[in-house]
Amino acid sequence: MKKLGTVILLLLAGSATAADRLQAVQVAGLTVPGTPAMGKALGFTACEDKYSYYECKRNKPLLVYGAAADSASVFIDGKDNFSITDDTTTAPKVSEVPQEKLSYRSIRLNFDVTERETLENALKADGWLKAGSGNSRSYFKEGVPAAFKIHRSLTSLTPVDLSEVQSQVAKLKGKAAEAAKASTSSSSFIDAMQK
Repeated sequence: MKKLGTVILLLLAGSATAADRLQAVQVAGLTVPGTPAMGKALGFTACEDKYSYYECKRNKPLLVYGAAADSASVFIDGKDNFSITDDTTTAPKVSEVPQEKLSYRSIRLNFDVTERETLENALKADGWLKAGSGNSRSYFKEGVPAAFKIHRSLTSLTPVDLSEVQSQVAKLKGKAAEAAKASTSSSSFIDAMQK
């Protein structure tokens, strides 16, 4: 009986660990998080050693939702980029990390202003919901465990736990419903005043 209890605990521990892991997701032909092999398959082959990470860029143009990126890169390091929680510690010296332990978390994209607007319009048309405003905003889509995060000219495609996506989507839909209700109320008042 004691062995059975131990086996059950080990199975539960294994499933808890698996639940705390991100699965690679593909959005617009890009995969996050990923392994060096995935990055290579996406064309991120021009790599430089930056001590705690390899910066790997694409030498070919990249279209994301019809928007042409000026540049695209991944940062391959020794952190656990498949963990649900983003590891904010400093990565170890990348050249000392076994290659099978290397990975990247997100894909960084640079767009000029016109192309970024093209991207944002295409995201909205495809059902992505915008959170934030000004220089920093994020786009979430129901059922997609990733987000496009935009800060000034930099855009990143980043994996996000699906429960966080669902929470963000619910908040954004709630705000949209409140805004629609306020707009209807305002229009009703204005119409009533004109009659």
